[in-house]
Amino acid sequence: MDTRHIAAVEAVITTGSYSAAARRVHLSQPALWAQVKALEAEIGVPLFVRVGRGVTPTGACRALLPRLRAVLDGTGALQEAARSVREGRAAPARIMCGSSHIAHFLAPCIARLARRHPELPPPEIINTTSATIERDLVESRADLIVHPRLHARVRGVVGLRLYPVTLVVLRKTPIRGPVDVRDLAGRRVATLPADSAVRTLLERAAADARVALDVVWEGRDIGALISLARHGVCDAVALSEMLPDDERARAGELVSKTVTFRDEMWLSWRTEESLSPAARLLRDTMREEASRRTRGRRP
Repeated sequence: MDTRHIAAVEAVITTGSYSAAARRVHLSQPALWAQVKALEAEIGVPLFVRVGRGVTPTGACRALLPRLRAVLDGTGALQEAARSVREGRAAPARIMCGSSHIAHFLAPCIARLARRHPELPPPEIINTTSATIERDLVESRADLIVHPRLHARVRGVVGLRLYPVTLVVLRKTPIRGPVDVRDLAGRRVATLPADSAVRTLLERAAADARVALDVVWEGRDIGALISLARHGVCDAVALSEMLPDDERARAGELVSKTVTFRDEMWLSWRTEESLSPAARLLRDTMREEASRRTRGRRP
């Protein structure tokens, strides 16, 4: 059933004549009359009878009028919904990442996106950890997923490099220069759990240097890690991106002669077609921010 035919009938009912209805819907009178006749033929009942110079709806037309108008209303609602989808207003982008990435990178991207596109709903941020990254990518549990390259090499996804990260050490007093992994021998260490990229990097280097780590506390609360280090309870080992700027300035980069402590944060998604318009705009904003930081300029 062609909704243009229904719109023609509704215009005739509203105006009371074919000529006025034709002007209303921007058609010639013969064209509008043909649309009305086409709908009559399709539903099998006459819709109008002539009264003087005008027309009036038949009893059948009046009986069908609520349903005809419901079709037009539904079509209008569908068109508006489609417009919302095209413009990214229908649903927020869903991005999955660790909490440290939000403060370090994602928050300014969301702020810039909101300034440029105030009509968009704020992105939905879903927390994730390195332990679930591969499953998250495979199952496409979000539009976009931020992850360390070390922990997620899943085939069939598209990737965008965001920024590098390094492993750093915090102590009670500021550290001047790098810290060799062998310097952790005999010292108490606080760091992230065994399922994290931080722990994977740290244990790999410790094993290579034949250093037995004395991990006395593990957790994802960066505030607790910083506090333990500040009070001299133990050394704290974390990713550089997890630290506030002032703490990052006090930290020393962890180094080793044979193992690198550098990794990269990546943004991944399944396919271009899988991204909603809102997710595509967020992805492009993050790409722009990554490019800006690579060039050494901050907003």
